[in-house]
Amino acid sequence: MQGYQYWSGAIEGNNLRILNTSLLYQSRFIGQTTLLTDNDKISLTGITVVNENDVISKETRSIIRLLDELERRKVFKSNHYPVERLCIKRWLVLSDYLSAKGCLNEEQICISDWDNFILSALDVDMLKNYKKISLHNTNIGLSNEIHPAFSIFTNEVLYCYKSALVESLANYCKLNGKEHDQLFNDKLPWATVHSRLLLEPNSLAGSIDILLKSPYRACRNIRHLREPGVEFETSSWFVPKSNNYTGNSQFYTAEIRKVSDMPLLFGGQSKHGEQFLWANLDFQGVEGKYVLVRHFLDLLERGLGCGY
Repeated sequence: MQGYQYWSGAIEGNNLRILNTSLLYQSRFIGQTTLLTDNDKISLTGITVVNENDVISKETRSIIRLLDELERRKVFKSNHYPVERLCIKRWLVLSDYLSAKGCLNEEQICISDWDNFILSALDVDMLKNYKKISLHNTNIGLSNEIHPAFSIFTNEVLYCYKSALVESLANYCKLNGKEHDQLFNDKLPWATVHSRLLLEPNSLAGSIDILLKSPYRACRNIRHLREPGVEFETSSWFVPKSNNYTGNSQFYTAEIRKVSDMPLLFGGQSKHGEQFLWANLDFQGVEGKYVLVRHFLDLLERGLGCGY
């Protein structure tokens, strides 16, 4: 399986450490990993770095221009447009790159966010009978949330995503400048993709947990303390107000407990007493980055030298 990440813009200091460490873990547990980026100054040992300008298609540039125009005209709302733009662009650039490589439609790929650390191998044998897959570390099917920070899908699913995005933008264009109440983000086309896959034979959409052998489970985001029917024991961290948008000096996450150095393992526990190991750790947001840099980044970097 091939691994991919996307980065846009300048990067230095702790952010560069986070990106490099995340890529190396993905490479270790998933396979050969490629970073797609618009930054031609990034060079990382052991990671293939591809400049997006070498692969981006005219169609993708046209879609991004349309996005910018619709946002300028206030046709849709978004929590923070620059972030949503980047998230959408990564799927389009990845699709362009895979097309340029001549990847087969059924080829399985894994894409991870730069602040997500994959700590366990996946059992992918079960996916051999499916022509289309789209799995995320998400509660899709159990809740309305689709959070694709750690995803596995086939190349063909990316074409489905682009098609769903284009259809969605066409619908927004019909609004003729009238503001739409629904927030627009990169998750909306994924919801359409999953709905379509569920209706097709030999297709599979859902949570990445189905690839995890007991006692592993996927971490959606260290800030998410609950899943449907599950309530986690918590860990508490001090986060200064300058890095904490929750308004409290204490920042609570699902429990993250170091279990072993060789190999590097982190565990947690549900309120029902279930003990498990985290298959990944996902440090979203400024609070998550603060906790990561203060408490976990050195440990994760050292863990790369454990030889497992």
